Parts: sequence; C-alpha cells; structure tokens
Amino acid sequence: MLNRDHGHVVLPIRELETALRHGNLAYQSARYSALRRLPVLIRGAEALFAERPKTVDASRVARAVSGVYLLTSKLAAKLGDGELAWTAADRARCFGLVAAAPALTAMAAYQTACALAKQPGQAAAAEEVAVVTADTIAGHRLCRSPTYLSAYGALLLHAAVAAARQADDRGAWGHLEAAQSAADRLGRNGNELWTAFGPANVQLHRISVAVALRNNQQALRTADRLDTSQLPMTLSSRRVQVHLDLAVAHSTPGGSDPQAMLQLLEYERLVPEAIRLNATAAGLITRLLRRERPSQTPGLRALADRAGVRDS
Repeated sequence: MLNRDHGHVVLPIRELETALRHGNLAYQSARYSALRRLPVLIRGAEALFAERPKTVDASRVARAVSGVYLLTSKLAAKLGDGELAWTAADRARCFGLVAAAPALTAMAAYQTACALAKQPGQAAAAEEVAVVTADTIAGHRLCRSPTYLSAYGALLLHAAVAAARQADDRGAWGHLEAAQSAADRLGRNGNELWTAFGPANVQLHRISVAVALRNNQQALRTADRLDTSQLPMTLSSRRVQVHLDLAVAHSTPGGSDPQAMLQLLEYERLVPEAIRLNATAAGLITRLLRRERPSQTPGLRALADRAGVRDS
C-alpha cells in the first residue's frame, strides 16, 4: 500500500523493488504499454529516497531508484528520445554512486551510450563511453563475477554496433571478439542486470554488426546458424531483433523485398507493440512503400497502417 508523507506518494521499498522487476520484465517482453505508469514509479522512488524511514537502508533505496532511472532511460531510447534517455541515465549514475554500486554505474554508462547512439553524429561518442567503461570494469576486483562479466560484455556489444555504424570494420569485429571471450567465460545465456548477455546474444549482435557494415551475406549466413531458443522466452525484444536485421539486409539493392516483408511480418507477430515504436522498422516500411509492387509485397499497406507509417 502507498503511504503519503508531506503531499508525496511514497512507495515502500519492497513494493518499489517488485514494481521495478515487473517493469523490466515488461520491457524485455516488449510489452511497453505496461510501462505507462513509469512516471508514478519515478515519483514514488524519489519520495522514498527523500523521506525513507530510518529502518530502511539508504543504499538499498538508492539501488532501487537507480534501477528505476535505468528502466526509464531504456524506454526513452526505445521511443527515440535520446536527450531524455541521457538525462535518465545520468540520474541512474548519480543514485548508483550514492549506493556505492559500481555495477549500476556501469549500466548507467551503458544507457548513456545508448542515449548518445540515438542522437545524430554521436556514434563515436557512444563507442567511447562504452569502451572506457568496459576497460574500467576489466580492472575491477570482481571482474570475473557473472554480474560484472555481463556488464562488461554488454558494453562491448554496444561498442561493436557503434563502431559498425561508423563503418569501422576492424573496431566492430574486435569489440565483438572481446565480448565473445566474456560470454565464453560466463558460460551461459544469462540476464544479469537485465543485460540478456551470453553467447546467444553475441551471435545476435554478429548479425546486427554485419548488417550495419552492409555485409548482408555474412548476416544471412550467421542467421542460418542462429538458435534463438537458447534465450529465455521473456527476452522477446532481444530474440526478435534478428528479424528486423534480416529485413534490413533483404531490403538493400540486390536483395528481396518479399523476404524483407516476411521478416517484418514475423517481427510484428512476435512483438506487436514494438512495430509502432521502432524507428528502423518505420524507415524500412517507408522505403518499401516508395518502391512498392503490390504483387510482390501484398499486405504492405495494411502493415504500414498498423505501424502508423504514412507514405510521404
């Protein structure tokens, strides 16, 4: 039950932690509508930190508040709002420092990199933030623990994609190989710190990197060997990224618009809420509309309507 102190809504710590867990599960399952009350969660978390009972550990509250802002940054980045994502990531970092939780500050840096990646011309800055933070983790005394390995690997995966978007072939594959080594040391497909990091996620990023580098044949070959069933079913948003990447690969000159369409339809089937939010999907649908041949891509107009895309 909510308590009200000094006009604020204060969430009890256990309720806050439970709500945060449910929110992360909803995000990873691509059930974004379940996060509509996230602003209420933020206010409740801030109020609890400011007015917490003396019986509640301050570090525990700070960790939870940091987690709330990490979730906020993820959602803002998903919606394409890089500035809001950056602000939320910075708040997560501040509360991570208060909690003296290096793993949380590392994830705040990860979200900062994600936020930068959503802003034009910031791919190099995103890569730098990810690499510098990964190097810092590598020197931590707990660097071989599952939590730190997962944060380290997630940062390197982001650095790989950022490098690929700069057409830096060597840098992208170098970051990926370092992430692969971390995944091998981890030895399983985990979800520490909500990172979904592990060998399967590295394979998914190999496809993303190949597509970003416009090596579509390599992306298709890697996809043929991919087994997404290794990832938990709750990680819907991560599991289905391959369909979006393959849609992009098939849509390039010399590709196949019908195959791109089929991949988009599968993406929509698996994560119906995401098709209306994903900027890559919207851009791809727009390109397909501009060169539409109804006999080859039947249903494209209906998909565009469901995705909220209008042919300009």
